[in-house]
Amino acid sequence: RSSAASDVYKRQDHNGGQLLFGPSDGYLYIGVGDGGEGKHTIGRAPATTYRGKVFRIDVDTTSGEKAYGIPADNPFVGHEVLPPETYAWGFRNPWRMSFAPDGRLIAGDIGENIKEELTFVVAGRHHGWPYYEGDYSRNPWTLGDQPLQPTLLAYGRTVGMSVIGGRAYRGTEIEALRGRYVFCDFISGIVWGIELPESTETSLTIEDAQELGRWPQLFTTFGEDPQGNLYVATNTGLLYRIEEARAGQSTAPIAIEAMDDDAARGMFEAVMEGPKRPETTPAQVALGQQLYSDPRLSSSGKVSCLSLIHISEPTRPL
Repeated sequence: RSSAASDVYKRQDHNGGQLLFGPSDGYLYIGVGDGGEGKHTIGRAPATTYRGKVFRIDVDTTSGEKAYGIPADNPFVGHEVLPPETYAWGFRNPWRMSFAPDGRLIAGDIGENIKEELTFVVAGRHHGWPYYEGDYSRNPWTLGDQPLQPTLLAYGRTVGMSVIGGRAYRGTEIEALRGRYVFCDFISGIVWGIELPESTETSLTIEDAQELGRWPQLFTTFGEDPQGNLYVATNTGLLYRIEEARAGQSTAPIAIEAMDDDAARGMFEAVMEGPKRPETTPAQVALGQQLYSDPRLSSSGKVSCLSLIHISEPTRPL
């Protein structure tokens, strides 16, 4: 195991998790979180460490004693502080990343307790954390003229609590999704689709996203097959294919009773000791109640693969 890997995996959380090869350069991209314990303090994932970054390496060559090569055009080759493997930095937990059809890399960077974020991963740029959580300013900017990448999309705790970066739909079976990037929230179960802007400098809001539906599952990752069809998997290993909903199809034979305030509050409170324990907001309680009283949810907690996208009643025109 390399020293870089040891630096990453000695931490218990925020280790990222995504590995993927670039579609045009063939290099391996590695997303790694800050290794923090939910702290947004300055010094979290400092520049010298192999944390809070997206790395880019060449698995077909070697560099010195490293078991892999360092691409010559990596933006921080020769930098006095940042590791040469670094492609981009300033991430909290880039749990899932994917390349859009045009080659741009998109990550879902999980927030702390205020904002969730989608971002274009741009070479050489800082992506905010811990100075920004999404578009929310956490700490005064101290990096001078270091380029800061704006968010692609940020949303607050009224609609979710843990963004799962998704995939751009490349299939042909679902007309409503053509050209859209599909992502979700792990906690709320909401799945959205957005049209990717032409510029990586453009920021969207959650109001710009098409809400495609909501399901009683803890979705953790997206995938696609060679035909461009999309799939999602849950934390329990269930795999679903995303298909167009059939007219009149129902996924909920019965309604689930609404949770009372105490039960709803329990699903959002962090297990923390001491005075820094976060307060649960009324909006978070309302979200928990709505999630567990949604009439489309079944008593068994299961849904049909064919109804994973509910587009018969879109919240806004595509």
